[in-house]
Amino acid sequence: AAVAGSESAEPVHGAVAVPSMSAIPEAAVPPADGGLPAAGCIAVMGCGHLGAPLVSWLLTLGQRVDAMDVRPDQARETVARHLEQGQAALQRLYMDADIVGPAMDRLRVLPADQIGTVAQMSWLLIDALPDSRVLKANVFRDFYAFNPNVVIVTNSMTLEPNALCQAAGLPPNSIVRTRFLYPVLFIPYVEVSPSLDNVQGNPRRVCDWLRTLKLVPFVSLRRIRLPIDEYSQVQEYYLRRIAPGAIQGLGEIRVCDADAGFHFVRTESCVVCLNAEPTVVSVGACTHICLCAPCALTMRERAGAW
Repeated sequence: AAVAGSESAEPVHGAVAVPSMSAIPEAAVPPADGGLPAAGCIAVMGCGHLGAPLVSWLLTLGQRVDAMDVRPDQARETVARHLEQGQAALQRLYMDADIVGPAMDRLRVLPADQIGTVAQMSWLLIDALPDSRVLKANVFRDFYAFNPNVVIVTNSMTLEPNALCQAAGLPPNSIVRTRFLYPVLFIPYVEVSPSLDNVQGNPRRVCDWLRTLKLVPFVSLRRIRLPIDEYSQVQEYYLRRIAPGAIQGLGEIRVCDADAGFHFVRTESCVVCLNAEPTVVSVGACTHICLCAPCALTMRERAGAW
């Protein structure tokens, strides 16, 4: 599977699966430290294969984002296109979902040479640049010069954070590797890979921030990847179980409307556990076969009747 850490990444089969949502213990993530800023933008450098979906994801989650790109007009259009795709997915379940307009109001796209302007307004810089040591080092050096308190995050899979620190002339452990798993949008897993001698400080701040967005940071040095055949299942889980508490303005979940061609669930998985094959008709009004037997029995016990 591809991970959102490379401009050239493409999905492949046979990757190691991330743990399930319930399998990730809270202790795997450093506890909250109260070190999050009360205000400030998220700066994202680059709006290409990784940057555009990442910017749209952060905007969907209510963040204010300053994106920098050498082609700002094209970058803004690309982000808007990703937001429209996200809104279409949301409206499949939430009729009143409207994220594009409010999200675009929280976005500024500036030329890449406006680092000073962006740095002074940002507490976090996320690198979405091609994997060039020279390019990344120059950007990090300039950004740090304008704002030495900034937390710098790199999604690079090939360049070690401390090697980038050395190349940019920054103090050791100033850069944190944090990978938003491909395909980014509606994928709640985020891998944080601190150096062995630095699991506190900036890695902790990044984990704390991710948790405020209802995302699931997990600490790993293995560069875990999400298998391509699990993308849709993970996204479906997020949209049904997590999105209502994480994304503003969704409204009520849709009811089934067969006449409109809307299918309340995919028929290949139970709507409760999202794992087993459905064999039982819904206990609700829609009468779709959308529950596995164990989940149907559980629902019957809780409801007291069919």
